[in-house]
Amino acid sequence: MIKRVVTITGEVEALGDKINDFISNKLNKDEYVKDVKIIENYRSAQTKESYLVGGGTWTHYTVYYTAFIYVAEE
Repeated sequence: MIKRVVTITGEVEALGDKINDFISNKLNKDEYVKDVKIIENYRSAQTKESYLVGGGTWTHYTVYYTAFIYVAEE
């Protein structure tokens, strides 16, 4: 039976580290991870001018994800 749901948000590069940190350090001895669901939360866009020959603009997107960790009890 699910005891609690923990949410963690971050960029995809850091999200795996945050999930592993939670599992290693924050679970009680009688708890275990039953399931993990990851969804795209939102995107952030930055548009800048290019200084290369020909000019133009470029857009950098940062995608943030939310992980829902379902914790159960033995």
